Amino acid sequence: MPKRSVVPGPKKKVHIVVVGQRAYAKDLISFIKSSTTLFHVVSTGKEILTKAGFTELAEREPSADKIQRGKRYFYHQKWH
Repeated sequence: MPKRSVVPGPKKKVHIVVVGQRAYAKDLISFIKSSTTLFHVVSTGKEILTKAGFTELAEREPSADKIQRGKRYFYHQKWH
């Protein structure tokens, strides 16, 4: 069960906020700030996926022999 915190809302109402949502929101804001161009979006996305344990597959190379059950992969399509 996620941790919850009480956050005062407008008109003194109390809102329950899942603590994990704050961390997610901070990460999203950081991603948006660092992604000023499409190049930066792709670069930052690749960095996030790599740090999370994903393996990049080359778009133009055969990868069927590289894929293993239970592993996580990604590739990005280059626009020409």
